Amino acid sequence: IECVIVANDATVKGGSYYPITVKKHLRAQEIGLQNNLPCIYLVDSGGANLPYQADVFPDRDHFGRIFYNQANMSALGIAQIAVVLGSCTAGGAYVPAMADQSVIVGKQGTIFLAGPPLVKAATGEEVTAEELGGADLHCSKSGVTDHYAVDDNHALYLSRRVVKNLNKRKDPSVTIRNVDPPLHSLHDLYGIVGGNIKRSFDVREHSPFRSSRMPMKDEERLGRPSTSTNPEIVDRVRQLVREDRQMTIKDVSDIMTVSYGSVQTILTSVFNMHGIAWSLQLQISQVIARIVDGSRFDEFKIQYGDTLVTGFARLYGYPVGVIGNNGVLFAESAL
Repeated sequence: IECVIVANDATVKGGSYYPITVKKHLRAQEIGLQNNLPCIYLVDSGGANLPYQADVFPDRDHFGRIFYNQANMSALGIAQIAVVLGSCTAGGAYVPAMADQSVIVGKQGTIFLAGPPLVKAATGEEVTAEELGGADLHCSKSGVTDHYAVDDNHALYLSRRVVKNLNKRKDPSVTIRNVDPPLHSLHDLYGIVGGNIKRSFDVREHSPFRSSRMPMKDEERLGRPSTSTNPEIVDRVRQLVREDRQMTIKDVSDIMTVSYGSVQTILTSVFNMHGIAWSLQLQISQVIARIVDGSRFDEFKIQYGDTLVTGFARLYGYPVGVIGNNGVLFAESAL
């Protein structure tokens, strides 16, 4: 299960929150909200950094927004899980308190708004950190935390178990046992892409035939090699492939029981006549065709912004979106 993890680094200013820390925390929560991902907070923080609190609290997206987001995401069913690994003071104490489930490490994790020195200064009472807000107190008396861990590793194990029990599973209707393999060999990728990353390559696979007409000079046409294929087969291909039909090379090969390469040779001859070069419409990426299930690729906006290939396919039964560069990105491709 994919999760968003927010961790305080207590080795840097006690894990306290600077203005940029708040921004980073809120951005992580936003990603969790947008993608419906459980949020796991590894808490070890002293709250807001007091010298910078004037910049931490004001504005709409301030320190308090963290707790606002926690409450709203919890209401939407997006799990909020806190793991208390150290001292959580002031603002840092609200995170585990507002979480759906909290794990705390015994003799190490503490949760309180003010530590023992402030308690003594305000009330004169002397109390230890463990007595004031330790694991024993919050697990057995206050009920703020839900799971008692003996050490950090145990705390992480408990947090994984919490996620496991969320019953947040993927769609069980998809299995990898009934997946169609690609029609082309994966080993072809070595020849398609190559080792020279500076060399460009056409990402599309030449497949269906459509009338993409381009003027052809007479000298270019006359210089092309002629085919010695059986005239009857050539006539048959001419009948199968027309402007108003979409046929793949594989379709023609299956119908005529001839090899894939022979069909390509015939098409080169058939579609280079009368001074017009007939080019095969490019439908499926050479790379994509060797990766996705059954080499099936539903391309989006085939004729618009063709320097960027976009579309939909399935990978091991799961639907995926595909984006592939096919040259320089122009304005149409970027839309």
